[in-house]
Amino acid sequence: MIRFVRIPLLLAAALCASAARAERVVWMLPELPPMVMAGSPLAGQAIGQALFTLLAKRLPDFEWRMETAAPLRVLYEMQHRDGICSFAFAKLPEREGKMLFSRRAMSMPGFGVIVRQEKLGEFQRFLDASGAVDLSQLGHARGLTGGYVAGRPHFGVLQDYIDDPRHKPSLVADDPIRLFRQLAAHHLDFLFGLRDETNYFAAVIGSAHFASLPIAGTDKFGEAYVSCSTGPVGQKAIQALDAWLADDRHWAEFAAPWERWLSPADYARALIPYQTSPVR
Repeated sequence: MIRFVRIPLLLAAALCASAARAERVVWMLPELPPMVMAGSPLAGQAIGQALFTLLAKRLPDFEWRMETAAPLRVLYEMQHRDGICSFAFAKLPEREGKMLFSRRAMSMPGFGVIVRQEKLGEFQRFLDASGAVDLSQLGHARGLTGGYVAGRPHFGVLQDYIDDPRHKPSLVADDPIRLFRQLAAHHLDFLFGLRDETNYFAAVIGSAHFASLPIAGTDKFGEAYVSCSTGPVGQKAIQALDAWLADDRHWAEFAAPWERWLSPADYARALIPYQTSPVR
């Protein structure tokens, strides 16, 4: 009888010790769709929630919590607070040493020229030999009105196009949802947006059908990493994440939430795990 009493007590003690050893890690996500969709009827299909649920299940040695914040706030917290991890940040020189990056990176769609599906044929005249929009040709077009997201860095030839005073009269700056609604309502002919936003805003608006064209002179894909803070907890978390994501089957699990929001070609690219050198 004593033996049967002692076993549950020992098990309870072991479980308590295990819980005490569990490191608390905050999965802090940028408040951008389709990663986070607070207040949206599609909130249950947000990528961030799916990833949080997956990590809590697959890496139970950590006590996972989820928080959301503006992208700059996520970066600040990760660089000033231990035990913060996130996804979809680029590995930039100014971030090295301030945050850790996973060994594997996911190829995510870059910027594109977003148009209504039925207008694809009209934009063929702006494409180069690779099928990407030549902005110099687009800039010479008459009677077209475009849009871009205010306050978002666009980089390279795309930022040059937006900054060019010759294009200012035919460009509208606004937030993403208003731009996509204006495009759907035929108030805009095109907009510069991230290609993974296209399916999301089409679903939110309902009756809209959008297509995305790559932009010549820009990267068609960017590499997005799992990132963690550099303190002891962040180091343990990134080591555990790297070990789990090293298995291609696990990588496919990690990429699965994007299938709903990417084109078939972009999702196929996301399934390919790129091996990169870990930050030391």
